Amino acid sequence: MSDSPEFTLSEAGGAQLQALQTLSALGWRYVTRAEAERQRGHRRSTVLLEDILSAQLSRLNHIRRGNRSHPFSETNIITAIDRLRDVRFDGLLRTNEVVADLLQLGIALPQTIDGQAREHQLRYIDWADWRANAFHMTAEFPVEWPGGAALRPDIVLFVNGIPFAVIEVKRSQEDAAQGISQQLRNQKPDVGAPNLFFSAQLLIAASPHRPRYATVGTPAKFWAAWKELEDTPDEIAKVMSREMDEIEERSIFADFAIHKTRHGHLMEAGSRFATPLDTILISLARPERLLDMARRFTLFDGPVKKIARHQQMFAVNDLLRRVQTRDESGRREGGVVWHTQGSGKSLTMVMLAKALVMASPSARLVMVTDRTDLDKQIADTFRATGLSPVRAKTGEHLIELIEGKAPVVTTVINKFKAGLNKRRVADDSADIFVLVDESHRSQYGDLDSLHARMREVFPNACLIGFTGTPIAKKERNTFLKFGTLARPVYSMKDAVEDGAVVPLLYEGRHVEEDIDEAAVDAWFDRVTRGLSDAQKGDLKRKMSRPRALMGVSARLRCIAFDVSRHFADNFKGTGLKGQLVAPSKRDAITLKKLLDEFGDVTSEVVISAPELREGETAIDEENVDEVVTFWRRMMDRWQGEENYNRSIVESFKGPGDPDILIVVDKLLTGFDAPRNTVLYMARPLREHALLQAIARVNRVFDDDGAPEKPFGYIIDYCGVLQDLGEALTANDALKDFNESDLNQAVTQVADEARSLPEKHATLLDLFAGVSNKYDEEAYARSLSDESLRDEFYKALSAFSRTLTVAVASRTFVEETPPERMSRWRSDEKRFIALRAHVKTRYADAIDWSDYEKRVRALLDNHVTAHEVITVVEPLAVFDDAAIDAARSKKNRSDASIADEIAHRTLRAIEEKWDEDPVFFEKFSKLIRDTIAAFRGRRLEEKAYLDQMRSLRDRIDTREDSEDPTPPSIRGKGNETAFWGIARRELKKVGLDADGPATDIAIAVTDIIERNRTVGWQHDRDLQNRIRNSIDDFFFDQILSSGAVNIGPDIIDMIVDDVLASARVRMADDGRIR
Repeated sequence: MSDSPEFTLSEAGGAQLQALQTLSALGWRYVTRAEAERQRGHRRSTVLLEDILSAQLSRLNHIRRGNRSHPFSETNIITAIDRLRDVRFDGLLRTNEVVADLLQLGIALPQTIDGQAREHQLRYIDWADWRANAFHMTAEFPVEWPGGAALRPDIVLFVNGIPFAVIEVKRSQEDAAQGISQQLRNQKPDVGAPNLFFSAQLLIAASPHRPRYATVGTPAKFWAAWKELEDTPDEIAKVMSREMDEIEERSIFADFAIHKTRHGHLMEAGSRFATPLDTILISLARPERLLDMARRFTLFDGPVKKIARHQQMFAVNDLLRRVQTRDESGRREGGVVWHTQGSGKSLTMVMLAKALVMASPSARLVMVTDRTDLDKQIADTFRATGLSPVRAKTGEHLIELIEGKAPVVTTVINKFKAGLNKRRVADDSADIFVLVDESHRSQYGDLDSLHARMREVFPNACLIGFTGTPIAKKERNTFLKFGTLARPVYSMKDAVEDGAVVPLLYEGRHVEEDIDEAAVDAWFDRVTRGLSDAQKGDLKRKMSRPRALMGVSARLRCIAFDVSRHFADNFKGTGLKGQLVAPSKRDAITLKKLLDEFGDVTSEVVISAPELREGETAIDEENVDEVVTFWRRMMDRWQGEENYNRSIVESFKGPGDPDILIVVDKLLTGFDAPRNTVLYMARPLREHALLQAIARVNRVFDDDGAPEKPFGYIIDYCGVLQDLGEALTANDALKDFNESDLNQAVTQVADEARSLPEKHATLLDLFAGVSNKYDEEAYARSLSDESLRDEFYKALSAFSRTLTVAVASRTFVEETPPERMSRWRSDEKRFIALRAHVKTRYADAIDWSDYEKRVRALLDNHVTAHEVITVVEPLAVFDDAAIDAARSKKNRSDASIADEIAHRTLRAIEEKWDEDPVFFEKFSKLIRDTIAAFRGRRLEEKAYLDQMRSLRDRIDTREDSEDPTPPSIRGKGNETAFWGIARRELKKVGLDADGPATDIAIAVTDIIERNRTVGWQHDRDLQNRIRNSIDDFFFDQILSSGAVNIGPDIIDMIVDDVLASARVRMADDGRIR
């Protein structure tokens, strides 16, 4: 017979203890809970380990005077600790920034040496030599905050006694999302303890199999996975195989004594496999990497603190290594960073710039972009590094900055060119780094020329290029003059897999340039196919309204009508937004008028100031007058261009109006609005402009309460990508790009929609055994198995999501027979009703995202109801009158009611299990046996219902006719529950007598009663004292008598289960049982 599994099911004995073992192997020394309390003077609002901090400050800091080294005074050491401990709370992020500055820069303290008084710099961290610092860890570290809560984070890492990382681990059965939620809650002043996070740099939330990391203040959607590119499996295995030294083992098991035996067996059986949690700890929590992440790869960007993703850190480190290499002329090796849009390319530029300055104090930086808004964005972000970039105002100003050797310059590409055309300037320093954003190619397209001009000015500079789009074939050789690609390349596919962006879906809806009114009518009939005559008539009247607008082309009217319908049908009211790219400024204004006339969506226009020529081949006074009139009206309304841009963009980023932002070329790059979900292209963009524009809609949107955004949509009215497959190699707009690069970027809506039949078939296959397709009860009974219900929920979600895409795809609707589309719609509606039925019937947790506004709106807009489908309402399972009423109305079968009673009772048993595991184990088995008897046709429906009602009542009243509880404790709830636990475990070793179990129950109840205080169930230290007292009872009273001989494993099992039950039964303030 094979051996039974013996792995632990507890969090503390599993993931938490194993994480501590891995951290110990990395060099972190464990501080016991008692020692951590002592170092804080038993003040839980203080988070510094002050003895360690004091010793490290004295060791790291000396004042050099001549050939002599003087220590800082004790007074100064105390002052430094006070400054860190007593920092004023000014909101968590602002306070964290203040503390980060202290840690990065240290503080100046006055001290008199040899009669001379002056200030000297004191360091909290030795950033230059990581080994000089002290690295400690502790578990279940209690922290309190006035007006907040008392926390016990699972693991805290300290550098020189300062909290640097906070780790929440979950059991393997739980999801990392719980840990993320807990980390976010713990940072809030009203429900958490933000003082723990004042100095924190790294946060980790993890079950062993899905770890995520972030920094302070990071929203849930930006907690990221880490992909290690440097550590090999052998190196990770080497860390995992390191044995804890005796001192470290003794310290850890002083706090984890009850788990020592099982953990010892785990390690004796051979080295365990590394989990993803082990891997992320080895990657991010090893001391040298943690300090590097805190110093070079964490920064404050406005009100947000950001920490690098894996591709950013490894690319920067790759470039830092290569810039140390010089050719025969002394020029440093450069390179190209290819990270797709939406993956934080601008932040990578700033982190690289910061790292270059740290690595080479004499370094000077020139950062080149193609747009003023991008220039400002990068300049603002760069200030987060502590350096002050200067923005070149004009070409002449740029030349002056170069001649003046300004440390950091940001400039727009046209100023770079304009300045060089006026006069020549050259700086032959090899410590100049020019960081060039690739987006200038969309406007100027002459990379070869630009590279040559840069070399004229900076003949020995290191040039580093950044691109977010695939590199065109014709540009590869020229672009790579900057250097080879930095590793890793981070493609759209990588970003989608990491959840950094959403996948893009494309649909071509080409409208011809020359279209007359007859063609408009034909087009209208085609796009409204499937609607009733009344619906068509209503839409026809709506579309006809703007015909009175003079000069409006039929093509623009068709586009505006289609945009209005598409957005209203699929996105209106969801909180998601759209962007419409107009052919010209005049057309942008006209499109807004049209959308306003149709009245289905709200919109705003953002354009740049008018010029005499608006991209036309000739001056058109009427056009210019209309644009100028609009512009003046906007300037009057918003009091200036900057406020006009900012106010509309901020409104667009929020949940209210406008639904759609109409642009020409402004805001197509460097514009980040996660709500932006659909891009309507009424202008034929080309090459990089096209790929950058469509990436405006691939941002993840995961704010609290945000609607689902599984895809970004591109709707193309210009035929740029009419057939995406052919376009990748044949279309003029994209012909120069490598097909393998572009295949990662977009997928046709029709291709996604064409997977609908397969997903529909998968859904139907789950019910192949149902013979009567008209019998809802048969469908519901077929889903009695929980694993099959999970498959059903997943299959229905996949089918519904793809159907959502399909009904928005004109191409798919046109090529699909109406009867088939009608069947899919009808099936979805019935399966949604069935899902509601079985979730109620089998007491599954209700996922309210199933009923999001968007799903309801799609059903309303796209499904014609031929019948009313009743969604089963939950029953009050203890209300016999309600049950009898449901039976009399014939809208619920006896089996359906019995199933609901059974599964809701089982769910209640699971929630209350710890109160009395033996009692609930027995009745859980009785319920499951009764379900099995009905499924096996050994019970009729009515008998099934009667038995379930009887079991329900017996559980409610705790009535057990076969109750074997000894008379001495019968009626005493706690003693009875603990007796059941002890009796069960003693039976496993052949001890069937009730006497010892009764003695154990009475004694344990008394021990807990005497020791518990308010909140004891959350206090691990108090629970350990109770555990020790119970252990003493076993050894002094039970084992010493010689009547019972049991091993420590059985004692541990009894104590573990008793305490788990007591934490529920005897919680809080000792109220009378």
